[in-house]
Amino acid sequence: MVFGGHDSWLREIRPKLPDVRFVNKDAAPNPDLIRHADVVWVQTNCISHKAYSVIIDTVRRYHKLIRYFSYASAAKCAEQVVEQDRRQSRA
Repeated sequence: MVFGGHDSWLREIRPKLPDVRFVNKDAAPNPDLIRHADVVWVQTNCISHKAYSVIIDTVRRYHKLIRYFSYASAAKCAEQVVEQDRRQSRA
């Protein structure tokens, strides 16, 4: 599950990660979605402080794994998701 990101970034990354759920940046974070997620990814360059706080509080409450994108590039971010998934699969 992915929260945040500029519209142009979202348009570019969605086709690269077809099995990932992207949450509309204008929608309030749904605690049930987070509760059922395996991993929560956050693109912090475009997310409201209020939404971020709800996400963090919910992730902590349900002890979910949270990851942060390290890049602005959608291609690099997609690679980051794939690499983290590969690492988790090996563990």
